[in-house]
Amino acid sequence: MPPSDAAFVSPRGYERSNGPRDRDHAVSTTAVEVRAPYDPQVNPLSFRPATISDIPAVVALVTSAYRGEASKVGWTTEANLIDGQRIDADMLRPEIERPDSLVLLGMRDDELVACTHVSSARPGTANVGLFAVRPGLQGGGLGKQVLAEAERVARQEWAVSELELTVIDIRDELVAFYERRGFVRTGEHKHLSYGDERFGTPRVPDLRMEVMRKALV
Repeated sequence: MPPSDAAFVSPRGYERSNGPRDRDHAVSTTAVEVRAPYDPQVNPLSFRPATISDIPAVVALVTSAYRGEASKVGWTTEANLIDGQRIDADMLRPEIERPDSLVLLGMRDDELVACTHVSSARPGTANVGLFAVRPGLQGGGLGKQVLAEAERVARQEWAVSELELTVIDIRDELVAFYERRGFVRTGEHKHLSYGDERFGTPRVPDLRMEVMRKALV
């Protein structure tokens, strides 16, 4: 279940490095397990930018949050709507490398438990995507921390005035989560890429993505 209330520059403290020191930041790609409830007030997440060495772990995390049987442990699952992959290494790598893009990792100690992606949409607007929390830890406030950090980066470091994201419009619980975080439905829709297996294989016809926006004040 969802929680009930639940020109760009590199953000401060987020230095990019795709060289040898990436090995020091590599995170585990082992299978996702269900953990005891996590208290974000006691142990808030730390954040760092993803590097090339993190790609397998990020792909595994995002897949586990949205696709297949493992995703059904959490409430963000799309397993009843879409089969196949959510993202792959070839899609993720350029998002890590390009300058107007930041893939953020939410870490508990040295363990990857959440992520998101902040990127340039157009002047004054940043896009938020790739939002994922480990299924067994969902509903405990981690998603709020991740979105708050994405908003901080967009407002304080990139000086944009608006955040934008897309969500499958029939995902009422996910839409409601974003509305509680201050996002507003726009009525603007984008159709899923049917026939492009890079984005998965829809199980139902006519799925649409709705654009939601939040003004940063």
